[in-house]
Amino acid sequence: MSRPHAAGLALAAASSAAVLAALAMLQDPWLPAVFAVALLLGAAFVRLDFGFAGGFRALLEAGDSRPVGASLVIPAIAALVIVPVSGLVPGYGRFVAPVGVQLLLGAMVFGVGMQVANGCGSGVLVAAGQG
Repeated sequence: MSRPHAAGLALAAASSAAVLAALAMLQDPWLPAVFAVALLLGAAFVRLDFGFAGGFRALLEAGDSRPVGASLVIPAIAALVIVPVSGLVPGYGRFVAPVGVQLLLGAMVFGVGMQVANGCGSGVLVAAGQG
């Protein structure tokens, strides 16, 4: 393993350990498990080179709509799993908020910022993490 990769891996492990320690101090016993699942999904998406913007780029550049379809299917499948499972945990519906003008304006500002920055913040972070 090269020196930059080893340093990046050590930084990622230390950051993950710090987040897990902080989550353990919170009184919600499910948060470390949720964080672990998020880490595994993130690692899988990086390994598979999955991203939402790539599908739309393929549609615009080559007319290939299959990646866009996959981008829509994956959240649908996740919702079919997450919503029923979250109903099994008492009190876990606390993150639901009504859709209002504030949400729509925030989404618009996020979209404009994403275009100005030439990519979504999470995609930039993934690209930086991959070197």
